[in-house]
Amino acid sequence: MQKKFRTLIGETHIDFMSKGPLALIMSLVVLVICVISLAIRGLNLGLDFTGGTMIEIKYQAPVEISLVRQALTGAGFGDAQIQHFGTSSDVLIRVAPREGLNSADVSTRVRPAGRRARR
Repeated sequence: MQKKFRTLIGETHIDFMSKGPLALIMSLVVLVICVISLAIRGLNLGLDFTGGTMIEIKYQAPVEISLVRQALTGAGFGDAQIQHFGTSSDVLIRVAPREGLNSADVSTRVRPAGRRARR
């Protein structure tokens, strides 16, 4: 015997158990799609997992990200991730690991390029 559930709007009768096989099939379909997607595309590991260098630069005045990106591209760091943090005059630059360069070398090359991005 099934019990009915009484709510503020009246009695309801939802037979969740009869929907179990459908829910199982849908879950398996989603799981298979996820596994296939991982097999084909792989994981997109960010700087947090692959390592690299994070550089914070504070400008005297607000700076456009596009100007910083142009300056870094000219210096050979076109793949750097650039974003504001805090205020529009604070910029965070993330550079992926480079073969033959340690973090200190990358920082000494990126900082002057980033500083040239002023208006």
